[in-house]
Amino acid sequence: MMDIRSRLEFAKKIVRNSSAEAVKAFSNWKDLTITAKGAQDFVSEVDKSTELYLRARIQEAYPDDGIVGEEFGRTNESANLQWVLDPIDGTANYISGVPAWCIVIAIVEHQQILAGVIYDPNCDELFSAQLNEGAFLNDRKLSPKKEFTIAASTLSLGYSGRTTTKPVVAVINEIFKLGGVFSRNGSGALSLAHVADQRYSGYIEHHMNAWDCLAGQLIVKEAGGLIEDQNAQEMIALGGRVIVGWPGVFEQLLKMANDHFGEDDLVRSALGKSTHP
Repeated sequence: MMDIRSRLEFAKKIVRNSSAEAVKAFSNWKDLTITAKGAQDFVSEVDKSTELYLRARIQEAYPDDGIVGEEFGRTNESANLQWVLDPIDGTANYISGVPAWCIVIAIVEHQQILAGVIYDPNCDELFSAQLNEGAFLNDRKLSPKKEFTIAASTLSLGYSGRTTTKPVVAVINEIFKLGGVFSRNGSGALSLAHVADQRYSGYIEHHMNAWDCLAGQLIVKEAGGLIEDQNAQEMIALGGRVIVGWPGVFEQLLKMANDHFGEDDLVRSALGKSTHP
């Protein structure tokens, strides 16, 4: 049997270790070497060096596992267990000196997310979860404390150049009509972690890549929140929409997504499917 607990603890260790050089380079962010991958899509030498560090440590410890990384693609695709890495989520913030970025690892087996880690080194906050074992912020277990309405909470919203602006604007208008407000912090993974801790009542985005969202989706679910039921391998291959939230908000976000997020060759939707832990 695969030892997921030991892998989770190892993931927590290596994200902390990998952050030392990332934090050091962030203190000199104006000197970073930046490459544009697309519209508002950047990569720094720190994204690459952090991913290489994570890959090397994982391959040393678990040579039979596969790895999927944002910067260096996929290795050992046939392995039962896959580590899904985002070395710096929130690169646009990172290269601009904005302290809203994190390091992300998800561990998946076939269609299922088994474990996830999101580490925010600027606040020394490590969010983690294992399937059916709960979610934690550092050593504190996350659990629901209150109910939400859109009119009495803050939502988080993401968007990228992979989709058009029309559906995003439509969702923003819906939020305003319901008396809500929204925040976009530039790191989807960090936003998902903040939903798990109930700083936001929900998160919605038309299209996310697997390395940005799989860990956060599991952490929200294990904290007691609601997420869509998605196939991890389909998300790795294609990405897809992401809607998570707390009761009273999740259902309305799901309706907004169904009303305004269509499917095209870049965006795949799991329309109307949700899972209540």
